[in-house]
This record gives sequence, structure tokens and C-alpha cells, in this order.
Amino acid sequence: MKIVLKNEIDHFMNSTETPCVSLYLNTYRSGAETLQNPIKMKNLLKRAEKEVESWKLTDDTRKKLFQPIWKLVDDYDFWQHQLDGLAVFASPGYFRHYQLPYPVQELSLVARQYHLKPLMPLYTRDDQFFLLALDQKRVRLYEGNRYSIREMPTPDLPKSLAEALQYDDYEKLLNFHVAGPGGGGNQPSPIYHGQGGERDHRHEQLLRFFREIDKGLHEYLRDSHKPLVLAGVEYYFPIFQEASDYPHLMKQGIKRAPESINERELHKNAWEIVGPTFREEQNRAAERYRELAMSSNGQNKHKTADQFEDVIPAAFQGRIETLFALRDHQQWGTFEEESLEVEPNAGNTPDRKDLLDFAALHTLRHKGNVFLVARENMPEESPVAAILRY
Repeated sequence: MKIVLKNEIDHFMNSTETPCVSLYLNTYRSGAETLQNPIKMKNLLKRAEKEVESWKLTDDTRKKLFQPIWKLVDDYDFWQHQLDGLAVFASPGYFRHYQLPYPVQELSLVARQYHLKPLMPLYTRDDQFFLLALDQKRVRLYEGNRYSIREMPTPDLPKSLAEALQYDDYEKLLNFHVAGPGGGGNQPSPIYHGQGGERDHRHEQLLRFFREIDKGLHEYLRDSHKPLVLAGVEYYFPIFQEASDYPHLMKQGIKRAPESINERELHKNAWEIVGPTFREEQNRAAERYRELAMSSNGQNKHKTADQFEDVIPAAFQGRIETLFALRDHQQWGTFEEESLEVEPNAGNTPDRKDLLDFAALHTLRHKGNVFLVARENMPEESPVAAILRY
């Protein structure tokens, strides 16, 4: 699965090509049902083509807009390898699609901006983490969420323990020292070492190497608050913790050699570690919201908001510290950036947008935290609630 990256979200938000087509559908992973996948896409596409008629596009522009999607409809092999959902984005001269590991509310939308909120479970604050896999032959960094992990390109990281530490030769030196003939024959007897100076020397070598890794990680984890999970043999853990100054390194890790398990197992084991942490963080944020909302005096006055007329301008101006938005809910409306005027129930116009989508994207853009939650986990009755920076 391709994970949507932060720079791609920025591109979507900054796109000036219109109209923007956003299509979401649920897909079948296997079996005869996969034949329904392109049919469902075709139906959504026809709805988008009908909706775009009001834009009065030239034939050439319409072709640029829809031709890549029609090609996708006819790609039999593509539809045989799906997950649970699919997102498709197109504008004249631009086309991207993403497989989603969760079902979505099916939607066809033509507007001046892309509709992105159904993607947010892939990159919001409440479930992103890093996974560092250490073994003798390869060092790998993954970016992950509750659904999957992807290996990141890391040219600034050292590549292997074996190469950097001359590990194989050192293991021979450490664990197999020739002492002379054995008692029962002419072959030399091995003497195994595990304590004393040689072990201390090995510790220092690993410590220096892990410090090089930690230095390289700064390029990828800079300004990040995401947890970092370590995977490797158990004796690496205390040494790496000594070497690393990343404040969000998890104390618990995956105590297995990464080369012995596949990526799916790595992800499952990592999520078992970080998942409870995210739930605790969300609960703490919700409790903080309630405490601030109950206080109407002093420095906490106006520190929370739960009306779109207040939340949308605050998100646009970067004033939201933490946002709660109701998952799988749309609130269509308009927002005038110059006047900061919000119309939560605007009609079916090209300028309409999902106000929850807008609030979440701009909160993330200004380094705020976003939690997409079910109704029972919202701290207010409203579908949106925010803790304000000021």
C-alpha cells in the first residue's frame, strides 16, 4: 500500500488546477467480487462527468481530466490487487490514486479543491509512528500507522552493522579463540568469551555505530513527535537507548531479529506497542478540552471552540492546538478567506467544501494535532471541537 506523504498533502492543498475530482469507493480484495470494482468506479466516474457539465469545460480539458480515470477502469490487473478502499484524484494534467486499507464512504465530488478527509487516518497525529529495524546485515527505517508500514529511503543512514563493525570477523574473535589442542585429539579447542574486556569492547563498538545511526535519524525525525519503535535482538535495546537522544523512543520494542519476520508481522508487533499509547494520548487531550471548556474565567477563557463559525477561521489562521473531528461525517459549507466568513450549510456550488476536511487539513498544516474519532469519543455534541493556542 502506498502511504500518503506530507508533501503530497501540501500539493493537494496548494493545487490551482480546477476542477478537482475526488472519488472514493470500497473495493474487494479477492474472489469473483473483484469484477465489481471497475463497475463501481465507472458509476462514480459517470456521476463526476455529469457534475462537471456545469463547469463548461472545453473538450480538450475534459479529456485531460477524465481520460486517466477511464484507463484505470479498463485495467483488469489493477482491480485484481486491491485493499478495502480506493481514492482517486484528478484535475486537468494531474492524476493520482491510493489504495486504502479500510472501507470509506463512497463519494464523487467535483469542486475547486480536493476532498481529503477520508485519507486522514493514514497521516493524522493519532496513529503515526516510526519503526527502526536493526540487524547485522541491514538497517531499515519504516513509517507506519495503524494500517501498514512502508520502508523509507534513507541515504543518510549507515547501511549495516556487519560492514561498519566488521561484525563477522569480530564475532569470530569474540566467540572463538584458539587455545591449543583439545584433550581428546589434535584439533584446537575453542574457548568462548562473553564477559570482561572483549564484551566491553563490543559494547563500545555498537554504541558508536548506534550513535551514527541516531545522527542519521535526525534528518528524518527532525521536529517529529511520532513514537519510534525499535526492532532487533534484545541486547541491542539498552545500547541504542544509551546512544539515542530522540525523546519519543519507546522503551518497549520488538525483541526479535527483523530478518526473521516479514513486514506484516513487524507492523502487527509495532502497533501492539504504540496503539495503547495513542489511545491514552487521545483520552488525555479530550479530558484537557473538557477542563478548559468548563473554565470560563481567567487565562482559560476562549481556549476552546465547538462551532464551525469559530473553528474554521482559527484553523485557517493556525490557532488550533488540537482538533477533534467526527469521523465519517461531512459538513458542507463555504469559507471566505478575506472576511473569515463561514456558511456551514451552503448549497451545491463549486466553492463548497467539507468544513471538517478544511479544519483538519489546516490544523495539520500549522503543526496542530488532529484526532478523527467516533461520535462517542467526541468531547462535545458538535461534530467539531478544538483547543485553541490563543
